[in-house]
Amino acid sequence: MNDQHLLCMPTGAVTPALIAKLKSRRSHGRCTSESEVRMKLPTGVIAFPAAPDTEALVVGRSVYVWWSDSGFVCAPVQDVDAAELQRSDVGSQVQRAREALAQARRDRPARLAVELAHTVDVRLD
Repeated sequence: MNDQHLLCMPTGAVTPALIAKLKSRRSHGRCTSESEVRMKLPTGVIAFPAAPDTEALVVGRSVYVWWSDSGFVCAPVQDVDAAELQRSDVGSQVQRAREALAQARRDRPARLAVELAHTVDVRLD
């Protein structure tokens, strides 16, 4: 997901509590111009100007906005959702592999007993 854009601090009806809330979760917004993302919140509309020297935003695009180490960033909803789906698919593959390994570990004593019994039978013949 490399279509992220750095944003400036929001303008509008902004309070320190709102900034803290925005930093704690991902929010949905829309690009209203090539240099601005807007969000409609219960407290009013806030706007995130794009950082200077940032590639132009796609007008009308639905984006997620979240806090990163470098500040607020946004990325297209479709890109973020696809990346999360891919991560969850990898996560489920890892979970299935872990379950198969755990089952193999549980089955190991029985396999060893069968092999040992076969070895003893071979020697007796």
